[in-house]
Amino acid sequence: MSLNRIMSERDAVGQAREAKTARLRELRLEKEAETAALAAPASKRASKA
Repeated sequence: MSLNRIMSERDAVGQAREAKTARLRELRLEKEAETAALAAPASKRASKA
């Protein structure tokens, strides 16, 4: 393979990894926000009891 093709493939792999990482980070943050939202009312009720 030519050096340009190798570099191009390496760049494509890096971009795909970055996109996947960003997508997974967004999913994790959404899940953490949901968990925090569900836990907040429960902790308020527990402290009043």
